[in-house]
Amino acid sequence: MSSLCKRLLTIFIYVISIIALVIILIGLIKNEKPNYIDNDQIVKIVPDIYSFIDDGKFEKLYDIVLEGKWKSNSEIGKKKIYVLDGILDRDSFLKQNIDDFGYNGWRINFNSLEILNVENIELQKFKEEYFKEWIILKKYNSANSANNNLYIVTVKGYTIGSCSIVNWEKKLPIFFDGKYWKAIVTGTPEDLKAIHKEQWLTEINFNSN
Repeated sequence: MSSLCKRLLTIFIYVISIIALVIILIGLIKNEKPNYIDNDQIVKIVPDIYSFIDDGKFEKLYDIVLEGKWKSNSEIGKKKIYVLDGILDRDSFLKQNIDDFGYNGWRINFNSLEILNVENIELQKFKEEYFKEWIILKKYNSANSANNNLYIVTVKGYTIGSCSIVNWEKKLPIFFDGKYWKAIVTGTPEDLKAIHKEQWLTEINFNSN
């Protein structure tokens, strides 16, 4: 075999090896995002939620999330208080999440996800500690026969977004409605729309009634 053929064969082997290594690394990264640590049916919904946001699958996200919409109920010059104005409809939900995260979720990247705790919570305690989410659940139950089997799932991770890396921790309420597991997020009033995406990573505070 000529020296030229030997060189070409060596280059070919190197190229194949590099391609194989890249494929393996991509597979490892994909398998680690997010990192599921609990396969219990109660908390399966949580990794799904963040995967759907990460991948921009907002249609699927809508099916497993209830989000409230709010309006101001205060007089001019007085402290703003918001009241629930229903549950966000599909079209509004999709539009808002595309605005927040971009098509295919390109504006955000959940590089890790860890479930820290799953707590079964009584309805009265839920009302006291998660008042906004309780109002949303109550509204949903007014039109649906739901089983108030409530849990608080504590989840944490770190997220890469537009020019930022953020460590976060969130207590996410989930419940079983008799047929499906669903999570509850508060949503935000129109004048807090700029921080709407933060509801998936932390608690959103505003005065509610």
